[in-house]
Amino acid sequence: MSYGKTLRKVTSSMQSRASSCPAVLPAPVIASSAALPPVPVAFPVVGMGASAGGLAAFEAFFLGMPTNADPGMAFIVVQHLAPDRESILVDLIRRYTRMPVFAVTDGMVVQINCVYVAAPNCNIALMHGTLHLLDPVVPCGLRLPIDFLFRSLAQDQHENAIGIVLSGTGRDGTQGVRTIKSEAGMVMVQTPESAEFDGMPRSAIATGVTDCELTPAAMPACLISYVVRTFGRGSRWMADPTPKVKNALQQIFVLLHTQTNHDFAQYTSSIIMRRIERRMAVHQIIAIDDYVAYLQQAPLEVDALFRDMLIGVTNFFRDTEAFEALETKIIPKLFANKATSDVVRVWVPGCSTGEEAYSIAILLHECMSALKQSWTVQVFATDIDARAIATARAGLFPTSMEPDISAQRLARYFALTPDGTAYRIQKSIRNLMVFSEHDLNKDPPLSKVDLISCRNLLIYLGADLQNKLIPLFHYALNPNGLLFLGRSEDVGGFVDLFSVLDRKSRLFQRRWGKSMRVDALHDGAATAPEWVHPPRGLDDLQVRDAYLQATQKFWERSNEDFKSSIEEMQSVNEELQSTNEEMETSKEELQSLNEELTTSNVDLQIRVACLTLANHDLNNCLAGTGIAMVFLDHSLRILRFTHSAEQIINLMLTDVGRPVGHIASNLVGYDRLVTDAQVVLDTLISVEIEVQTHESGRYAMRIKPYRTLDNVVAGVVITFVDKLPAKSKA
Repeated sequence: MSYGKTLRKVTSSMQSRASSCPAVLPAPVIASSAALPPVPVAFPVVGMGASAGGLAAFEAFFLGMPTNADPGMAFIVVQHLAPDRESILVDLIRRYTRMPVFAVTDGMVVQINCVYVAAPNCNIALMHGTLHLLDPVVPCGLRLPIDFLFRSLAQDQHENAIGIVLSGTGRDGTQGVRTIKSEAGMVMVQTPESAEFDGMPRSAIATGVTDCELTPAAMPACLISYVVRTFGRGSRWMADPTPKVKNALQQIFVLLHTQTNHDFAQYTSSIIMRRIERRMAVHQIIAIDDYVAYLQQAPLEVDALFRDMLIGVTNFFRDTEAFEALETKIIPKLFANKATSDVVRVWVPGCSTGEEAYSIAILLHECMSALKQSWTVQVFATDIDARAIATARAGLFPTSMEPDISAQRLARYFALTPDGTAYRIQKSIRNLMVFSEHDLNKDPPLSKVDLISCRNLLIYLGADLQNKLIPLFHYALNPNGLLFLGRSEDVGGFVDLFSVLDRKSRLFQRRWGKSMRVDALHDGAATAPEWVHPPRGLDDLQVRDAYLQATQKFWERSNEDFKSSIEEMQSVNEELQSTNEEMETSKEELQSLNEELTTSNVDLQIRVACLTLANHDLNNCLAGTGIAMVFLDHSLRILRFTHSAEQIINLMLTDVGRPVGHIASNLVGYDRLVTDAQVVLDTLISVEIEVQTHESGRYAMRIKPYRTLDNVVAGVVITFVDKLPAKSKA
């Protein structure tokens, strides 16, 4: 039986696939990775993560790869393994693929059409196409090496990153797939039904960001099709859209608006078309008209495209220099002219999962602590993505965010969850936050805001929508209010509305004056029901006051209802969270223990399979030689014997474990077997004697020490070589 078949017997899966594929492919000539010339990564890099049950998934995946062509990508494989045992995963994967397979070493350059396998007890990071090994900082059982790899992969490769989550228990990989999708990458997950352990696949699918849910055997075809479509020459319709293509785009916008009530027609066209192209590649659809037809028949795909349209790139204190400028130049200004009875209001539109909003809240809290005074602070964080808002409200973030936050802030404002896999924001910060769904393009803006932080959102919006939002921000801000934009963003032609405080950090201050773009403000405010057209002939300030009074009444009434509902929901939610945390503590501890036990069990199963295979090889080898052999331990008890030895000293299977001296020998005139065997044990000098059986068979009997691979004497081995044939054979 081949090694691949033995392993499939252990894992009990993918047998139908094995029947049509060779169990072991010819091993490729493996060159040293160090000998490969370092070149920039300009190809897709696939991160693959698995835990318990992952061996069968890896086997099915790599056996499913075509053998007549290169896949055009690189693979980095991570599996949960016992940290104190040597991994044989590299040797296993080599049996299933013709690609070179390497055990990852520090500083190894990622090359196309190669497989890189992580070693146990380390995390893998990717930087500028080079692999780096890092020591884990949390105990075994609480580590998330797949999340660590996925996040690093996404940050280094961006849209070139592809993540695959395979069989396993727990939730490792769940946060990582979010990061890959936020960088416009692609995510595949094993179908829970085909997974030996479905915990990791189900957790990843629950994020709602996965692109494909397939069996491991079906993944390669879809993956290669996606890579060819996305990283090939590209579609001509993206570079020069025809009227037919433009009409199809409008139909897509209509379908999105009908189902989600959000309008993407004013987003940057190149980004929109790239997202559509990726969704088409996932489903192997070539013509955009066919994709429109598919959207009409598949409402779930409309939701998937909507999620892909949303840009969720965010981290705590993203862009360190800009946040340092915010901390030193802006935050103190917010409190400078405020009485302690006043309210400090901050608005973070496009907040995604809340990291930036929480970062600003931390700076506000630190400033109040430094001033040793307390103000009422309200940080309104809004986004059109309901899933992102739900994540932000929970205030729960993976341990992979540790590098983004200083150790002091991490200790002060975050608490590690009982299972050690995430951090929960402290209530002192969470109580400052109000999260809500809000569409800048259609919903009324907030008012009387001291600071607006809208970073890295405008770059994804078309010029018309940007020209609408800048005056809207001007309206929402208090006199001398502050605007914080992303590095690639500016106020454009609205220099009469904002003055520059720090050009490099994109910090602006609201101006006063009659030069306001009232017409733009008027257009942007059309959705507020109580906003009316003022009489002609009023100057700009009078027009603004009219709008301000009407909108203020509308917003205050809506805001009170909104805040009341939010506060009530928060109160109920906090009670539920408290109860849930207590219930989950035991569950998560058991899951961690189970994960470790399962990993050890899989490792033991592999070694049992290896031992079984070795026993089969040994038995076939001994049977094939026809030599009679008897193996004895230190106490001269029978360990095993070959079939040929049964007639020489009258052995049966039930004799295993009995002292050899208790067995009736079939040898004539020789009764020193026990004595000679003991001499060999004592002196380690072999004995060779000619013996004869009652049937007149003559044998050269040799008694030699039995040595292990470690050169330890563990007994003796007795062999009988037929010297002369029996008379019956003459």
